[in-house]
Amino acid sequence: MQRVYCEIKEPYFTNICDGKKIFEVVLAVGAISIIKENDIIIWTNKDYGKELLCSTKIIGASKYSSIENAISNIQGFNKFDPTASSTNEIITKWRNTSDEYLEDTYGVILFEFKKI
Repeated sequence: MQRVYCEIKEPYFTNICDGKKIFEVVLAVGAISIIKENDIIIWTNKDYGKELLCSTKIIGASKYSSIENAISNIQGFNKFDPTASSTNEIITKWRNTSDEYLEDTYGVILFEFKKI
């Protein structure tokens, strides 16, 4: 079992801590891409001037070719982004913060987790 620290912005950090957000998609590159079931992600947030932490345990990790394919495998898109009104909104937000070339080259990983 490994532990990985991952910074995440608001409102997603609070949604993870409150148990409203139980899915995350990341590019399949770097240290976070080797996370597997039973590993721990310690989410960090510095939006309020000090570092806040929230720990989760991975209960599922699957690789997909794109954000669209990953999101289509989630039952209830609001568990990925409780603030979104549609899957198209989620995809648009994600595209605004990720590298489409890296997505096309390496794919994405969909994590399902629970707060611990």
